[in-house]
Amino acid sequence: MKNSPFENGKPLFILLCVVLTKLAGTDGISSHTGKSLFLTPYIENGDIETGRTLSRNNNISAPIILWLQGGPGTSGLFGMFVLNGPYTMHSDMTVGLRNHTWAKEFSVLYVDNPVGAGFSFTDNENGYATGQDQIANDLYTFLQQFFKVYNKYSKNDFYVCGESYGGQYVPHLGYKLHNDGLPAEINFKGICVGNGYYNVRQFNQKEELLYQLGVVDLKQAASIKKIYDDMTNYLDKGEPYLAVKEFKKYFDVLTTYSGYNFFYNILFTEVPK
Repeated sequence: MKNSPFENGKPLFILLCVVLTKLAGTDGISSHTGKSLFLTPYIENGDIETGRTLSRNNNISAPIILWLQGGPGTSGLFGMFVLNGPYTMHSDMTVGLRNHTWAKEFSVLYVDNPVGAGFSFTDNENGYATGQDQIANDLYTFLQQFFKVYNKYSKNDFYVCGESYGGQYVPHLGYKLHNDGLPAEINFKGICVGNGYYNVRQFNQKEELLYQLGVVDLKQAASIKKIYDDMTNYLDKGEPYLAVKEFKKYFDVLTTYSGYNFFYNILFTEVPK
């Protein structure tokens, strides 16, 4: 999309018949590489024109959040149906409304990011990102286009949020918005990251925290520390594949030692119901 959503021959949104009142579609972000990011906004009251997540109190001036799922490569639909969206998936694969959702106070845009994740796509291998700067550039272009088309929301406060590997996406995009100057269509206010993965070295001394909390004993803490040391040594040697194997071992060992199958709240060993 350049000046209009139809200029490159592709619609801004491809409407799908999905559960409840959900609008989903693609936003073309580059006419040179044929890239499209897949956008899933939540809508109510048949307000298809907005193409955004209306807050449940129908406040048209509600702050807008761009949600960037981690992974890397996990679909934004995970955030919508599992984390903070208006809907939740039950164990029998039925869909219901979530009691605690950001949609009560905010408008949320769930984007499949980077290109190739979820339903986002490219018809050119050069369209796939090879670094955080390229990912931030794609998202920056997407935001310019989105708020240009839906400019009646351009004055709303805008935040970039994410979790897990979103600890990479969110700061890089926030830095670009802050450093490169804001497009007139974006009223950028800040960023928010939950349980973010920003740097592998942030795991240093986690074993001490786990020991002090009584989750592991001293011998187990030393074993976890060795996994961390091996992981960083592989990174220093330029062997990321072996480092990732150690990273996965970190959580396997933690589950074995502690009995935890849920790592997001020290008060819960299992996923809260």
